[in-house]
Amino acid sequence: MVSTSLVHVIGTVTLIVMLTIISLYVYTDAKITMYTNTKRNLQLVAELVALQVKYILYANSNISQTLDYPLMVSHGEYYNIYIGTGDKLHYEISVLPNLTKNALYAVAILPDKTNYGYALIINSTTFLNKQIILSEDPIFFGSTTITKLNVTVQSNNIVIDYVIEGMKT
Repeated sequence: MVSTSLVHVIGTVTLIVMLTIISLYVYTDAKITMYTNTKRNLQLVAELVALQVKYILYANSNISQTLDYPLMVSHGEYYNIYIGTGDKLHYEISVLPNLTKNALYAVAILPDKTNYGYALIINSTTFLNKQIILSEDPIFFGSTTITKLNVTVQSNNIVIDYVIEGMKT
C-alpha cells in the first residue's frame, strides 16, 4: 500500500510544476503582447511624425512648426525620434532594414534600439524641384523634448533645421 506521505509529495510536486508552467506561460504571453504593442505604437509615432513633416514640406514656404508626438510609447517607455535619409539612418541605426539611400524617413526607436518603427516621408531628397537639406543628417531628439522644425525655402533649396524648445512632463 502507498504511504500517505508519498501521495502528498507527488501531489505537491505536481501542483508546483503546474503552477510554474502556468506562470511561465502568462509571463511569456504578457512579454510578447508588450513587445507587439510597443512595436505597433512606435510605427504609429513614426507615421505621425512623417505626416507632420510632409505637411510642412507641402506648405512650400518658410514655416516653424512644433511637432506633436506622445511622451511615452507604452507602459512608461520613452523613445527617440530620427528624421533623415535612408543611408545615414542605416549607418546610425544598424537594426533598420535597407532603406532607400536618398529617401527621407522618420524613425521612432527605443533607446536600446531593440524595437522600432519607421515611415517614409518622401522618396528622394528633391521635392518640388528643390533640394532638401537637413541641418543635421539625421535629426535626432527624444520623446521628452518639445521640438520645433524650422523650414526655410530658398531659391533651389528647402532647409530643415530643428530647435529643442523645452522638456515635456
